[in-house]
Amino acid sequence: QSSHVAGLLGALKSFNDKEPPFASIVVMELFKDAHNETFVRWLFKNGTDFQVLRLPGCQEFCSLEYMHQEALHYESTKWGIDCRGPPAALDQLKELLRGIRI
Repeated sequence: QSSHVAGLLGALKSFNDKEPPFASIVVMELFKDAHNETFVRWLFKNGTDFQVLRLPGCQEFCSLEYMHQEALHYESTKWGIDCRGPPAALDQLKELLRGIRI
């Protein structure tokens, strides 16, 4: 069973309360349209076929901006406390991750 996949499906609000079988995967595909806007499509595979995950507020494709806004709900403002690491190192990691853009 893939409990890490269940956690990700839960965060995406796509968990159906059934434990995903061993070797299940979640795939995130990125697409750009003619206006250079980036979109995300989530796929779930628990056997031989992929299923498109339709997230609340989206159809098959979600804008990257929408996904960013949704992810903010999960962002920790207390990295040092949550990770029990030295605050300076965690602040450096936070700055590094903040600079990543697609």
